[in-house]
Amino acid sequence: MSVQHRPNTSVVRIFTPAFGKGFATGLRDGVGPDDDLRFRLELPVDEHSIVEVVRNLTELAVEGNLTESLLLHDCGMLAGYIFASQQPVSQ
Repeated sequence: MSVQHRPNTSVVRIFTPAFGKGFATGLRDGVGPDDDLRFRLELPVDEHSIVEVVRNLTELAVEGNLTESLLLHDCGMLAGYIFASQQPVSQ
């Protein structure tokens, strides 16, 4: 069985729709058209924003509510968020 790869960025190879959606959301500061607003990630990247995402994932795991899809989405979101912070600001 062959694995279909999603389009790659220059930063990360994306394999799943959940990670790809999260990555796109991270590029938009954590706000996506189909996402419930759990985070508003501010640029520039700072430790508080990253810790907040990890803390939320940890709390969901402890409560037994962390799904693989949510984990992939939020990891993608962090990757997109960090990538976005390295891009020149458009004026």
